[in-house]
Amino acid sequence: MENTELFNVQRMFRREWILFGLQAGTDQEALAKMCRFACGQGMAKDTFPEAVREREKRYPTGISMPCLGIAIPHADACHVVKPGIVVAKLAQPVSFRGMGMEEAEVDVTYVFLLLMNHDNHQVFLLQNMMNLCMDQE
Repeated sequence: MENTELFNVQRMFRREWILFGLQAGTDQEALAKMCRFACGQGMAKDTFPEAVREREKRYPTGISMPCLGIAIPHADACHVVKPGIVVAKLAQPVSFRGMGMEEAEVDVTYVFLLLMNHDNHQVFLLQNMMNLCMDQE
């Protein structure tokens, strides 16, 4: 999967990686539970949770869409063992800091935790997800 032209986004999703009704009171709690799940599935190294937490602090990923809020947290490829996307439908929305908006908060209902083991795939996937979000607006 070195070439982004061969990169298949559909293979990044698996039914068993979808967490319905995830209980979390804060963005950090949601991220911790999702990262723990990813590590338990053998998808990530033990460095992954801290890397996601730190990246989210520096580069928030909350995105406000017309009918709901989403977040797309991720970490560098060096923390990933097996590529995939862990999806959580939160039991109730939690606030994430908005992407590109230092002070803005976004009430997030869906979290897409990206686990990419090649940096070029991560950029490609983020671009495609952002395009999808923009198409929905």
